[in-house]
Amino acid sequence: MKKIIKTYLGIAFALFLAVSCDTENKGAMYTPEGTDTGVSFLSSTSGDTEINAKAAKFDITVGRSKCDQAATVKITGTLPDGITAPATISFEKGKSETVLSLDISKMEIGKTYKGTVTFADETEYNGKIAITSNTFTLAKAYTWTSIGTGEWFDGLALQISDSDLNIVKVDVLKAEGFNRWRIMNPYPKDKVVLAWDEDSFVGGANDYIEFYTLDEAKGTIKFDQKIYCGLNYEKMGKIVYTYPSSYSATHAEKDADNKFVDAQHVQFYVPRLIDGTTSWFNFGYMYLGMPGSGDLAKWLAED
Repeated sequence: MKKIIKTYLGIAFALFLAVSCDTENKGAMYTPEGTDTGVSFLSSTSGDTEINAKAAKFDITVGRSKCDQAATVKITGTLPDGITAPATISFEKGKSETVLSLDISKMEIGKTYKGTVTFADETEYNGKIAITSNTFTLAKAYTWTSIGTGEWFDGLALQISDSDLNIVKVDVLKAEGFNRWRIMNPYPKDKVVLAWDEDSFVGGANDYIEFYTLDEAKGTIKFDQKIYCGLNYEKMGKIVYTYPSSYSATHAEKDADNKFVDAQHVQFYVPRLIDGTTSWFNFGYMYLGMPGSGDLAKWLAED
């Protein structure tokens, strides 16, 4: 469900809307100088943190009480890079509402943007009741669709023996319109405990591993988050994996080993660390067999 934040108006502006566009005797009640257009934002805050990745605009509704003429209202604000607002908005004659459309086409996906839009001219509103600014919080999100069941191998956290790789069946999601995937629930407790023991499993494993194509020609991939498998090694700290150069620039040459081996198999080559210490298990491989790729254990044995 979209995380939409809206703060609705109190009694004062509810009364303002109730008589919206009533032109009889309104000047004395709402426009002390008889010159403003009675504009107000319908809320002081707005937001959406799951905007479709392809969306180009975000609309904020503006209302007015004086509707007998068409009107143009100047807008100003404090805007983050990646979002722009129009210099003016317009009301049609007889219309009590219009929208202020923010241009969000240059917003980066996954980044949160905060800003404020405000009426630039104080003669356009009645300061006694109008909501004169709107503070927004926006973020774009990918639209994820399951593409089927794949298989996941981790030689450290999951493998039991050379003959039992303890492969995990995983749901694989793809971001619509992007070469970006999620490996869902790669470290279920029952599978990890089989390879280790109940005492070593402390939980906190990633709900998913998200990765994306870095260079399509070379087939390289990247992931940005740390990967936890739910294990604590001898109570020293949690076992965690990172992208090579994210751990240390000295390992940047190993970034290229994170790649599509072929069209259906993805290789991860990661430093395997004990969180909060300088100890580690050196580098190790993990593999994803995409949906439809067949038996991952058999493919690994042939490799």
